[in-house]
Amino acid sequence: MPECRNCGVEIEAGGDFCPKCSGTPAGSGPSRAEAGDPVSVIVPYKNPKALIGYYLAVFGLVPGIGLILGPAAVVLGALGLRDRRRNPAMHGLAHAIVALVLGGIDTLYHLVGIVALIVAANR
Repeated sequence: MPECRNCGVEIEAGGDFCPKCSGTPAGSGPSRAEAGDPVSVIVPYKNPKALIGYYLAVFGLVPGIGLILGPAAVVLGALGLRDRRRNPAMHGLAHAIVALVLGGIDTLYHLVGIVALIVAANR
């Protein structure tokens, strides 16, 4: 028997999501998850890992806190990307990619800064 792509509950053939995840009664047409929600395309609130990772990466640009927020953004971006691949209705692909790339840059930037400070202090 097929399973819901979001929660894994067994469902009837002919759909990808259970009634709870689709937000519609069984058999009443396309679900909100399948039809798409214009707001969730811009702000992927259905993919909180990608969204939070994105914001952590952006705030990680602030000097001093990027060494903490950068790795967290990378982890959440990777988890958000994984969730997006499992359920494309979640959206958030761009947010997850930005979290991965910018979080990596944040981390690298701060590590290089720390190394430069250590080298300068030992001269």
